[in-house]
Amino acid sequence: MPEYLLRQRSDKVISEKTQRLCAKVLFWSFVSQLLFTIIKRLLVATPYGTIIAAILAFPYLALQIVELLATREIRLNKPITLAYIVAITLYIISYCTGLPLEKFIFYMPQTLYGLTLLYITYNIKNLNILYDEFSNHSYLIALISIFIIFVDRNINAYNMHFSYILSIALYFDTVNFFKKKQIKYICLVLLEIGLILIYGSRGPVLCYAIFLMLYILLGNKRIFPKVALSTLIAIASFNIDKILGTIESLVSKTSMNSRTINLLLQDASHDSGRSMIAENCWQLINEHAGTGLGIAGQFKYMEEYPHNFFLDMFLHWGIIIGSVLSIYVLSIIIRAYIQGKTNERTLLLIFICYGFIVLFFSGTYLTFDGFFILLGLVYNIRNKKRKSR
Repeated sequence: MPEYLLRQRSDKVISEKTQRLCAKVLFWSFVSQLLFTIIKRLLVATPYGTIIAAILAFPYLALQIVELLATREIRLNKPITLAYIVAITLYIISYCTGLPLEKFIFYMPQTLYGLTLLYITYNIKNLNILYDEFSNHSYLIALISIFIIFVDRNINAYNMHFSYILSIALYFDTVNFFKKKQIKYICLVLLEIGLILIYGSRGPVLCYAIFLMLYILLGNKRIFPKVALSTLIAIASFNIDKILGTIESLVSKTSMNSRTINLLLQDASHDSGRSMIAENCWQLINEHAGTGLGIAGQFKYMEEYPHNFFLDMFLHWGIIIGSVLSIYVLSIIIRAYIQGKTNERTLLLIFICYGFIVLFFSGTYLTFDGFFILLGLVYNIRNKKRKSR
């Protein structure tokens, strides 16, 4: 959504109660997805299991959205309506030029949902409210995640969506540990890392490692944590074989055979076919360098999405426009981080790792909720900085 459109409503004061409700909706969007993922896994052999899982997982979130709309402070005004119309139009054009119907039905609603999350995030003028909502209740995501142990006995079939949702709690619990130094947070962090390693994918592990380094290097003014982190990384690098050997020994004793752990132990660089997908994408990019293929246009020629933000941009919009849009996104994220205050920077760093860095090896910006929330944070911070001048 263009930033100048969002600013058209910046003069309207939104009550703190409504802002807290916005934050609650965002938090429960993650909790509801987690519940849906676990219930769907439980009902995998049940007829209409997906529909039943949705009915059981999303009612509370739906009630929160209805309550939010009832305030009449957050509603479908001209800017967000225009954003929806533009998105729908782009999808219709893409469909008329060859986008398969099933991809059209799958992707367009998720993009519209993402725009909604962006707009809700933008309207939380006091971002401390959003930070507190996630920070104070992240344990709930961890506790719900424990049920995966009883639901998902087949740990060879990894659950990527589950691990990404759980990683949100991991980020906030890590920050809580560094700030509050309480044992309960390190216990939650270890639990969350363990569940991600056993039942999840490698992506959240990599994003978390990047977050941990950036948070310590950028978020701590003291020199000791930075030196300590550098020392630990050096020690780990020189002893990586021993560390992996110890993990393998522990895993074998528990009779586990997790896909993620196996890939980390055997060949952490295994790309699960991404290099071949990238080759196909570059071929399409070269063939449509000027105009691109349109939104989600790669599905006119292939079944997979690129697993890379830049390739996504080049495929959809062509090299020139795609490059401009990519540079724009990078620049506003960096500028917002520089302009943000302490908790705002922490939020940005979390959603940079959760919603943007992840797009360079998994997911697509068209459907990943964290990317839209990140943009909402960015526009929010930039607008406050502009008004303060």
